[in-house]
Amino acid sequence: MVEGRSLEETSAFEASTVIDTDVHIAGVNDPAYMKAVSRRLEEPFKSRFDPDVDTFANVYPTLGHGEVFPSEVHDEVGKVTDPSDIDRGLCDRFGVDVPIVHNLYMLDAGVDMERYGPEMRAHNDVFIEQFLDDQDDVYGTATIGVNKPEETVEEIERMANESKIAGLMIHTGGQERALGDPRYDRVYAAAEDNDLPIVFHSTGSSLIWGGAGFSRGMKKHVTHHVLSQTWSQMLTLVTVVTEGVPEKFPELEFVMLGPGIDWVPYLMGRTNREWHQRRTESPMVKKLPEKYVRDQFYFGTQPLSEFNNTEFTRDLIDIVGADSLMYGSDYPHYDMDSPDAFDEAFSHLSADERDQILSGNAGDVFDIPV
Repeated sequence: MVEGRSLEETSAFEASTVIDTDVHIAGVNDPAYMKAVSRRLEEPFKSRFDPDVDTFANVYPTLGHGEVFPSEVHDEVGKVTDPSDIDRGLCDRFGVDVPIVHNLYMLDAGVDMERYGPEMRAHNDVFIEQFLDDQDDVYGTATIGVNKPEETVEEIERMANESKIAGLMIHTGGQERALGDPRYDRVYAAAEDNDLPIVFHSTGSSLIWGGAGFSRGMKKHVTHHVLSQTWSQMLTLVTVVTEGVPEKFPELEFVMLGPGIDWVPYLMGRTNREWHQRRTESPMVKKLPEKYVRDQFYFGTQPLSEFNNTEFTRDLIDIVGADSLMYGSDYPHYDMDSPDAFDEAFSHLSADERDQILSGNAGDVFDIPV
């Protein structure tokens, strides 16, 4: 959370280069941004995406940055609608050296396939123009969906020529099939061929998990937010590994952001056990699932677990390992983790291990000079 010690007291951030792998723009919640997107589309989508004409641009109004589910510290943070918001609110205030920025647009949640390719291209063009061009030490991910793989491959090839695009962002949810399905192999092949890591980001929206079907029995946002963020990534990790995606694409790296790391030790151990018992169901998996995870997957640190005994959080960190972790704040969301939270949770690690989490792993995976 934002509250806590001042930057001057956060020694890990002072002593290290910090790459923040999880920074978000307002995107669909910013009328000016959506106006720019609409100008790049043909009718009828030009008008439908224009916030002055239609409401389609804000089809996900509750996915914002704390207006619906505010926290007492949210007013100190705000939305990111301009690069200066990142400079002042994140880099200057918290000591982040290199932000990796994402436009969390849920492309696969849409039902109108005619707009799929044009919409994907328009979002990426506006994002690069407004947040990456002419910005020193700011990188971003290109937003892609997978429901039309042929158009996605074309967009990956196009984005590979953008020097500030460091990876490819897929929202885990809304896909026609789970993300390990062989239908998407051509997407992963294009990512590997162009040396662009895949970033899977979880979602807290029931809209992309069958709406009422997923939310049945959940009466409060707290229940939904606990389950949806983790569930979307669990489904993705298990299917990607058990369908042999890492085996097929051994040079491709994956970064998983959004639900923290609590679920990772469980899933590695449980998937190992299931694989031992049912190897014939996963003929493409040639080694322990955990080995693929440790070799090719990385996990964002946010949100940090809050056990009564803080040693349990440190145990989780040790199980996943510094080799597999990347610092991410989730700025500017209301539940972001700031430097003081990192200092407390990772204080038991060596300086080299903290450096690895704060910048080393991200620098290697996203090809960012540290």
